Amino acid sequence: MLIRNGKAFTRGLLLLISFSVVLVLFFTPVFPAQEEGGKNTNGLVFADHLFNTLSKGSSLFLDPTMQARGSINRSTRDRTEGKSVDLTVPFNTVTGTFMDTTGVSRELNILETALILLKAHNFEATASGNSLIIKGELYPLLQSVLADSFSLYHNNPGEISARRGGLDGRAVMKTWWHLLTAMIKPMQRADQVDEASAVATVLSKAIEPSYNFFGITPMRVMDNIPLVAGFLIFYVLYTMWYGFAIFELFEGIGLSMKKGVKKEH
Repeated sequence: MLIRNGKAFTRGLLLLISFSVVLVLFFTPVFPAQEEGGKNTNGLVFADHLFNTLSKGSSLFLDPTMQARGSINRSTRDRTEGKSVDLTVPFNTVTGTFMDTTGVSRELNILETALILLKAHNFEATASGNSLIIKGELYPLLQSVLADSFSLYHNNPGEISARRGGLDGRAVMKTWWHLLTAMIKPMQRADQVDEASAVATVLSKAIEPSYNFFGITPMRVMDNIPLVAGFLIFYVLYTMWYGFAIFELFEGIGLSMKKGVKKEH
């Protein structure tokens, strides 16, 4: 008979069956809805949404009051205030699409929108093929980018639209991303390394978190320790659960691992 150890095999079978039951329940819509009034969801979607909210909550580096030492608003001011740029900025991507606040994909002329935004900030800006020739003060421009990032981070694209002459808030943020990305290498070639570093920081710590996490309500880990700890503990225990089930089943059919005996010659 295949089964060599009935007790071990039975333990493994019970562990595997209970593991499967929990797995089925995890993918059943029995978890609370993500939004008030919404439908229940399954464990995978619930956990994904939970950790997205926590990730967003830990990615806020913006502080318009400039009181926090680690805020990029303060570091940007320190590195760029009073400094100007005079650059030819090439755009590899001139046109593209963006998802507006209603979830509809729309066309975006990035070069033309960048031209509008720059002129609104008192920049001298002219289009030359797929490039922009720009001249102006850097810090006020970045200050506006940070203000728009703060609005979008808190899911308020309407604030951006009101400031930018009715332009869609997400279209503005996508244009800021392309413009600042394209400015970095020309600034480095112009020996404005510190200013380029400030621009890169604005990109990675302001524009990208606000745009990528749009629509998600931020939550802090410190405010949700029991829930986070529960998920992490469950993950570890559930992984061990499956491992012990397989181990006991193999033990039951006579497959086991033992330390080899060293042969003396």
